[in-house]
Amino acid sequence: RSRPTNSLRMAMAVVLAEAILLDYARSQICCTSFLGADGNSVHRYTKFVGCLSTIHDRDLAMDDHSRRMVKCCVDLHNTVKRWNDLNRSGLAVGAEIVNLTIKLRSKNTVDLSLKRQHKIQSLRRVLEQMENAVNKMANLYSNTKALSELLTAQGRHSEALFFSLRPYHYCEYFESILKVYCQELSLRRSILVVICDPRTQTRRCDLMACLTSWLHEPYCSSTSTSMLECILVDCGLRKM
Repeated sequence: RSRPTNSLRMAMAVVLAEAILLDYARSQICCTSFLGADGNSVHRYTKFVGCLSTIHDRDLAMDDHSRRMVKCCVDLHNTVKRWNDLNRSGLAVGAEIVNLTIKLRSKNTVDLSLKRQHKIQSLRRVLEQMENAVNKMANLYSNTKALSELLTAQGRHSEALFFSLRPYHYCEYFESILKVYCQELSLRRSILVVICDPRTQTRRCDLMACLTSWLHEPYCSSTSTSMLECILVDCGLRKM
């Protein structure tokens, strides 16, 4: 029975080593790269950026442009999740303001008035953080647009970065999502003005309308949600 040559032994060792590295790297990516179906986000899209060309589940050779796009998509997902958390916090504070305002109609005390002012300040701080989230989305859109223009200059305008979406698709989706949240931010600024207006103490219907608008996010639709899901699936951050 012939024994394997030294070159064959070396090749077998290389294959075995690559298999071990692949299994380990994929186990890490399951924890740090993919976004779960429950919407939980990740803080870093991978600990193995330099190895993505080897360990990506679809065996795609990801260049620097692709990695930058993946990072932009992860950051956008995290920012939208941050917005949703802030939106829930703002709604809770807004509901407390409404309750205090209604109480002040029947019992105008210094204590209730101070509590209301404190809650208004809290809501302003939440709104400032929501503004920061929208600014982050704007920066991500700028990065995506610059990346798309760079790829166009390189003659790769019609090439899919991953599965099917072209660079300009990512740019358009980022822009559409940004516009939605800019509109939602503008709405919340208007709501804050109404809530802070002392005349609204006698207009309960206005306060309830503000809470309803804050809760239902009228400018956010299934289209914007689908756009976000689409780019996450296309670049491999969301499993189908």
